Amino acid sequence: MKWNQNYYLQLLLFVLLCFLSSGLIGGCSKSSKPNPKPPVRPELPSEVITGIDALALDRQVFDVDSFIAELPEGKTPVRKLDLTFNESIANTIKLLDSGKVNIFGVHFQNYTCVTNGVCGDYAYGHGHTVQSFNQAIKSNDARILGMFRHRAKMHCDLIDQYPSVRFIFSYALEHQLSEAAYLTLNHVFRKEICDRQDYWIANNPLNAHVLFPQWDLYEQHHHSFRASAFINSLDGEDIDQIDTMVWKQNLANADVKLAFGWAWKMNCRVPGPFVDPRNRTDCPNRDEIRHIIFKTFKDPIPAPQPPPTSANESWGAGNLWKPVSESDGNLVVLIRNQYRDQFDSCKVPLKSGGWEALRFAGYTNPDRQTYRASKNCNRFSERKIVCQRGDFKLTISGGSDACRRAD
Repeated sequence: MKWNQNYYLQLLLFVLLCFLSSGLIGGCSKSSKPNPKPPVRPELPSEVITGIDALALDRQVFDVDSFIAELPEGKTPVRKLDLTFNESIANTIKLLDSGKVNIFGVHFQNYTCVTNGVCGDYAYGHGHTVQSFNQAIKSNDARILGMFRHRAKMHCDLIDQYPSVRFIFSYALEHQLSEAAYLTLNHVFRKEICDRQDYWIANNPLNAHVLFPQWDLYEQHHHSFRASAFINSLDGEDIDQIDTMVWKQNLANADVKLAFGWAWKMNCRVPGPFVDPRNRTDCPNRDEIRHIIFKTFKDPIPAPQPPPTSANESWGAGNLWKPVSESDGNLVVLIRNQYRDQFDSCKVPLKSGGWEALRFAGYTNPDRQTYRASKNCNRFSERKIVCQRGDFKLTISGGSDACRRAD
């Protein structure tokens, strides 16, 4: 074959240019994905700090003066939901000026309205589905990212105005952001808007999928939550509808460092039909504010209890033995969502003796640990699974017919 001198000279030049430019502009990589190099995580509190989720803080009819007056003396963490209730942050400024807040959190957007298809025309996700919203962010949609840049910069600027307050920013409340969409928002915020290290990022996925936990403070909602969460909020569970002592005990036995009480009134609503946030009038009066704050802080967080070393359960109440899965026809087992942290291993007994190790398949239906076998149900001796995480062992059993569903 004839040697094409010009071709190879051009190829050599191309490779050389890629090498020389790699340290400046990323070389000749075809990937346009933002650099996911994690920043340094700020130091976390050593013990659990309790605060209030006042998500409707910026609503014009929210009684911010009474809220400030009823906050405990000293320093209290408070969080809000930006833009959903109002464009003005006048109430935010008044609260921060009071000197009663030491940690202030902001969810930049309400992803739940995307999930439920009820976003107003003022919201980031107006007119979008979950899939189209994520695609729009990934594609650098001018409207969405323009709004995000404007609102995010407004709140990043508060860091210098209130140097004694630690800020926590969340890209979206109860989100279903794809990895690409999350990385896009992360790059815009951390590199373009708020390129500094003196704040925290809260990551609040709706389901169990955790994006980049080594970067961010993983947040879970409700009084029963994943033990690995750093932030917990009762958002969705009114403080009057739970046993606060159970909540506080759960906090004591978890990795949580920030815990936020919540009530329906803090969203300026009561249970019932959905009302557009900017039309809501059911904000808390002073007595209700006092009550919510009292219920949040009245019970101290107890000392952690030693974790159990084992548990034995039967099928049902969320535990599911499904002998034939739709995907491959093999056994699949779902474990109830009380067990939120992934097990190190799970196994089921074989007829031939020994055990089959199951493959962890994520959290499904909607948030239960799911384990899949590589064999048909008729290869197993009974409906039994044994899972191990550290020193803790969970056994779920009941019934000898492995090819019969049990739930």
